[in-house]
Amino acid sequence: MSNPQLEARILAANQQLADGEYQAALDVYTQLILAGVERADVYNNRGNARYALGDLKAAIGDYTVAIRLNPRVDYGHFNRGNCRLQLEDFEAAIRDYDRAIQFEPRHAVAFFRKGKALFQLGQPEAALESYQAGLAVAEEVEGWAGLAEAQEAMGQIEKALESWQKIEKLHPQTPDLHRNMAELLWRLGQAKEALQQIRKAIQQDTADETAPGLLAMWLEELGEYPASLEAYEQWLERGEDQAAPWYGKGRVLWANGQKEAAVAAWEKVLTIEADHVPALYQLGAWAFEQQDYALTIDYMSRLLEKERDHAQAYLLRGKARRRSGENFPALTDFEMALSKDGALWESLEWRGEIFLEIKRFEEAIRAFTSVLKQQADHINSLNGRGRAYGALEKWPQASQDFERVVSLAPNFLGGRFNLVKTLLEIGDAEKALPSAQWLTEHFPKDPRASLTAAQVFWQVRDVAKAMQWGQVAQQHGHPEAPAFLTLLERIQAQSNKS
Repeated sequence: MSNPQLEARILAANQQLADGEYQAALDVYTQLILAGVERADVYNNRGNARYALGDLKAAIGDYTVAIRLNPRVDYGHFNRGNCRLQLEDFEAAIRDYDRAIQFEPRHAVAFFRKGKALFQLGQPEAALESYQAGLAVAEEVEGWAGLAEAQEAMGQIEKALESWQKIEKLHPQTPDLHRNMAELLWRLGQAKEALQQIRKAIQQDTADETAPGLLAMWLEELGEYPASLEAYEQWLERGEDQAAPWYGKGRVLWANGQKEAAVAAWEKVLTIEADHVPALYQLGAWAFEQQDYALTIDYMSRLLEKERDHAQAYLLRGKARRRSGENFPALTDFEMALSKDGALWESLEWRGEIFLEIKRFEEAIRAFTSVLKQQADHINSLNGRGRAYGALEKWPQASQDFERVVSLAPNFLGGRFNLVKTLLEIGDAEKALPSAQWLTEHFPKDPRASLTAAQVFWQVRDVAKAMQWGQVAQQHGHPEAPAFLTLLERIQAQSNKS
């Protein structure tokens, strides 16, 4: 083949390559190589055709031959580096880019690609330096985008935003430009500006599903529920078979008080993704609120088949089992919840309540004490521990807990009753007197309050008031009031005789 013919065939193949006719160009380059042509540009261009067709390993072979034939040009090293970058062989890619830069110190894109490889290796500082070196040669979108990514990874959010603003001036139609700017503005707390940018992103790319999702979630976070709901609807217009927008829509409807519609949205999620964990949990919480404990247990069991380490699911299933009277399975669930999240004190509280009911008082005390180590003023746990101490006739400890309950929650009727009962047990009626008076002032028609007050007044030898409140208790139907009044009358009669 004469030189003019050879050059003509190479030029024709090069044009096919430029026109995107990669297979046709590859065939011509292969024919030339089989005919004995040994030229770096031919091997390099065949590598380019193979790269475009996705045959990266074969492309590396061609670039390697091109480098052997002409080692002191940049393009073979650069192109092989691109293949290795695609194959995630980042260290080898960096070596190739360094060689390309050695032979062409103003190869801006080689600096950019090296920066990308360094970033993928978890070296954002080194990546930033490489991007800056490339931008010093040529201010291109690829360089500014990579620099912004490195800056963001290093926590330089304002600088990253400035880099995207540079891109906006260079090429305002850059894909994801407005979305990236919006996310940075949101992180900087500039909600208004973030919303403006994300709306631009939605207008710029009608196929982008991420931007409408961000808009919907941000509006939800701001409490702008009608606007958020509209954004979720817009997201759904881009694909109704997605679980995420239906789930988010359900959250907004729930927050807006539209619970039935929220439940319908979450049920729709399960038709798309049957084991969608957040939707299963929300539906389980709704069922628990509706006191449908069997349905709660079903939802949580389905969730736990998908995610075995979901502490809150064990807790919720345990609560539903407790309410259903299944104490021992509930205890197992609460133990599992704690094994997944040791700080989940609510599990300890529920365990304590079960131990109280089944008369395992020492274990109840330990459970409530564990809660109080995390929540020192947790009223239910103080009250529960006091009850357990009382059941074991440890009256001073019980009194201390109930006094704390009353100081924290003066209007908690159960705490008042428990305190009075305990003080009477230890014979300190004088100390019980303020709580007895409080009961008569706040609950004058409550038979339990009336009889409790009467008992305290009797202990402090105020028989008249004891009789008065005993009669009130009897009027309001307390079953023990008649016997109490009979006892008082006998005591009074004996006193009159003496």
